[in-house]
Amino acid sequence: MARFDAARLLLSRGLSLKTVAAQVGLFPTARFSEAFERRFGAAPRLFRDMHAGL
Repeated sequence: MARFDAARLLLSRGLSLKTVAAQVGLFPTARFSEAFERRFGAAPRLFRDMHAGL
C-alpha cells in the first residue's frame, strides 16, 4: 500500500514512469505499470497526465 501511495505522489509531481518504478521498487517499468493499473484501474501514465501539476 505504501508503495502505491508513494507512486501516486511521485506521478503527481510529473516524474517519469521509469523513475517512479525505480523509486518504489517495482521495476521494470512494465511490471510497475501493470501493478498500478490493477490497483487503481488506470494506467500510471494517464494518472500522471491527469494529476501532474495540481
